[in-house]
Amino acid sequence: MKNNHIVAAKILALEERYYPDFNGNSIKVLNSLLDEMKSFDSATPSTIQDLFSLANEIALLFRKFGFSQRKNELLWESLLSRYIDCFGYSVLAKSFGEFLHVRIEIVNVPHHAFIRLYLPNKESMNYDFIYGQRSDDWYVDTFKIKRNAIGAIYMKEFTDDEILGHAIHRLGYVYCERQCYDKAIYCYNEAIKLSPGDPESFHNCGIAHAMKNDFHNAIKCFSHAINLNPDYSDAYRSRGLAYFNIKQFDNAIKEFTKSIQTNPLEAMTYYNRGDAFMETHDYTKAREDFQKALTLNPSAAIHIKPKLLAAENMAKKE
Repeated sequence: MKNNHIVAAKILALEERYYPDFNGNSIKVLNSLLDEMKSFDSATPSTIQDLFSLANEIALLFRKFGFSQRKNELLWESLLSRYIDCFGYSVLAKSFGEFLHVRIEIVNVPHHAFIRLYLPNKESMNYDFIYGQRSDDWYVDTFKIKRNAIGAIYMKEFTDDEILGHAIHRLGYVYCERQCYDKAIYCYNEAIKLSPGDPESFHNCGIAHAMKNDFHNAIKCFSHAINLNPDYSDAYRSRGLAYFNIKQFDNAIKEFTKSIQTNPLEAMTYYNRGDAFMETHDYTKAREDFQKALTLNPSAAIHIKPKLLAAENMAKKE
């Protein structure tokens, strides 16, 4: 395709390579978007206001083409359906910047992405196609980013390899959702090659291994994720579930406890630890965890109350 040097074109080429249902009409949509860019002011932005105007023009272009916000892991599907998420928006915006010779970078925060636009003198501004113009501090506070993760994992600009790695990671997620776990693992491993510092790729690769009942490889992946991000609550919980499934209940309890320490408001982790305490016959602690899970998520009472009652009955017999 023309403009094959831009990041969106590179991602479409990866999706065509890794995903057999790829639809080439998405390339036509991308080219149509780039053709529209020819009407944009070709002057190099010289002020922050110029950058803001450019970001607004891009947002208007998205609306003109009928794009709306919805989770969508694949760029080619986003281009055809016009349902697009924050990463897809950011990839297209960066591609427009490449087309216009304006530096636009993609910035990573937990389960979200936004763009940072630069002037030639390296002054910059953030822009978000979901939340508008926001400061770095707003993202840190809103997404509850731990200070030791800033720059190392989050609030960092993706390198070109990391962008492509994240795109392949998203393919892995799609395969996992479709229960094609071997293909998912392959994609996650390919993503890790391009972005070895991404704890989420290791974590999701572990999930795919666990879905195949390969809990030992799952634990290895979860451990890699935790080494990269010691505050990764989901990875501790996932490692705890893997230990639970191989009947290492004491280790499972330790992992669930670490998960709770990093995220004390996740009801499911208390529920999981309650199950582990039941297996170790510590019914009083199991009852406490099931009660905490119920308090945090009363809508799950149909699942939690039977466990709570069982723990209470067993505790009375002690």
